[in-house]
Amino acid sequence: MRRVFQARGWPSLGFLVLLLGAAPPAGVVASRTADRDAVPLSGFVAVTLVLEGPAPLQLTPPKGWLADESEAAWGVKAGAVSVEARPGGRERWTLPLRLDPFPPVGEAVVHFATVEVRAGGDTEPRAVTWDDLGVRVTTSLKDVKADDARPVTGVEDPPAPPPADAAVPLGQLLALGLVLLAGAALVVARYRKRPAAVSPAAWAAGELDRLDAALAAGGVSPAAGLDQLSGVLRAYLERRGPVPATRRTTVELFAEAGTAGGWRAVLERCDAAKFAREAATADECRRLVAVGRRLVSGEPA
Repeated sequence: MRRVFQARGWPSLGFLVLLLGAAPPAGVVASRTADRDAVPLSGFVAVTLVLEGPAPLQLTPPKGWLADESEAAWGVKAGAVSVEARPGGRERWTLPLRLDPFPPVGEAVVHFATVEVRAGGDTEPRAVTWDDLGVRVTTSLKDVKADDARPVTGVEDPPAPPPADAAVPLGQLLALGLVLLAGAALVVARYRKRPAAVSPAAWAAGELDRLDAALAAGGVSPAAGLDQLSGVLRAYLERRGPVPATRRTTVELFAEAGTAGGWRAVLERCDAAKFAREAATADECRRLVAVGRRLVSGEPA
């Protein structure tokens, strides 16, 4: 039986969990904060998910950070994960989320996904989730009816022609002509200085070259290098279109794209370094950068 721990749950649910023999990872505390409990339909809610427990904390990222019943009602954009040491041999894992509401408006409950966590050298992962979030979604449009639409404006009479003695002086015409010529010259100069459009493949190749040079010089850590590699490859796939790769998890990305090739292996390794904190070396990171360069150029990985 899969055991799930929900921090700060209802007393009856906590009793049921104890009755079934489930227990949270030793000393692991799950908490979440939100910057508001009411949001307009055009706004967003900033949420922070936190896990704290014995080091090392290892978390397997879910397919999505919201439960299935909430994914259809909210757009989710995850920020960068941070992990910090805490006193007593503990660690704190933090993830910021941006939640954008979809219609309809009214009272809504956000259910968060369950994640698997290993804490303090656990051999088996245990399931952890966060408290639900109640939010009221509002809009300024109420009881919209077709009768509220403004009527079509009728055809207006053209303005009367100026009197014969209102002719524009020749000096003003010359000044206007000079201004127009100067404006045209500026437009032409700006157009000539406009840089040539860069293809997605050329852009990605340049970014990968810079990342490889930084890794070779020791200017970036392997973990940060894999995070940058993931960002470059996702941005390339998004520029190439049509899947919004920077706003999808790896599982969602290839479910929409329909093909993975060598892309999935590289991105999943980057995810493991970022979310599960699996260690990487500079040589491994440079090897994956080389694989990414071949994928971008269309060569076999």
